Amino acid sequence: MGHCLRGKCAEIYPMSTRTVNQPLGTAYSSFGPWATALDSRSADELSTFWKRRMAMIPNLSSSTQRVPRRIALVLATVAVAALAAPTVYLVSGGHAQAGDRPDASIATDKLAPQPEFLPPLAASEERILAALEEPTELELQETSLSDTADFIKRKHRIEVQIDQKALSDLDLDAATTHITNSFKGITLKSALKLLLKPFDLTFVVDNEVLLFTSKTEAEARIVTRTYPVGDLLDGQDADAYEALVEAITGTIEPNTWSEKEKGAPGAIKVVKGSRSVVITHNHEMHDKVLTLLRSLRKARGFPVPDRAPAQPTPKPAPAATPAPAKAPNNAAPAKPANEDPFG
Repeated sequence: MGHCLRGKCAEIYPMSTRTVNQPLGTAYSSFGPWATALDSRSADELSTFWKRRMAMIPNLSSSTQRVPRRIALVLATVAVAALAAPTVYLVSGGHAQAGDRPDASIATDKLAPQPEFLPPLAASEERILAALEEPTELELQETSLSDTADFIKRKHRIEVQIDQKALSDLDLDAATTHITNSFKGITLKSALKLLLKPFDLTFVVDNEVLLFTSKTEAEARIVTRTYPVGDLLDGQDADAYEALVEAITGTIEPNTWSEKEKGAPGAIKVVKGSRSVVITHNHEMHDKVLTLLRSLRKARGFPVPDRAPAQPTPKPAPAATPAPAKAPNNAAPAKPANEDPFG
């Protein structure tokens, strides 16, 4: 870049709009106060012009320092926003897209609590199931089935009923069917199975009561439940569901499933949309299915609900002494009326 100020050297002032043939009077009009000095041929005036320009250098330096500061502030703001964006995304619901990832639903199933089956049981039925897992103590000496039911009702504080029609079909009468047996230190569920088995009877939890009924009637009471099983699957493919269905129908009374035996009462269907299986079967089979699913969850380290009550059942008031059974003429004398048949 040269130092000429006249003639064809207008390029040394890039902000000037002067051309070669442009009059000097208008060549440097864009330089404001210095236009006169630049347009003049006076060396003194030019010297003054450059002095003024030199005097502006500190101000220009201060201005150039402010610009990087502003740029740094803008960059810092952008960096903070970039760091905060993932957190805002997750908090505002970005995790809702987790289902698009193959393993996201599995992780959710493992962490989120879920019911064991649907529809849920009534609170009274939950209480009965908990009572069946309680230890019990029974001393029965020629005690009628109806008195036995009343005693269990008072002892464990649950509602107990007898299916009179089912007993009638077996030519049994709850008032004249007597039990002699004793149990100590076993669960109420096990005790009832042992008490009722000799009479071809069993029990079910239905309509919020513990019902003594015949095995035939119990098998005919079909119930449909939905079991969420997403936590037991290793994927959404058909093989994962098929393996679980086979574990259920292949190990729990295989001949009672329509998938195994034509005309059988039990059925199981897969619902991939809710990661569930829908099972239709009687109460006993549902109890076995629930036991199997709990075992599978325990094997994978998942928590399993405990039906045992948090506090022991309060001890009931002494049971009233039932009337002794009428003995035939050739039978041994009846026991004294004040002797407790329950021990």
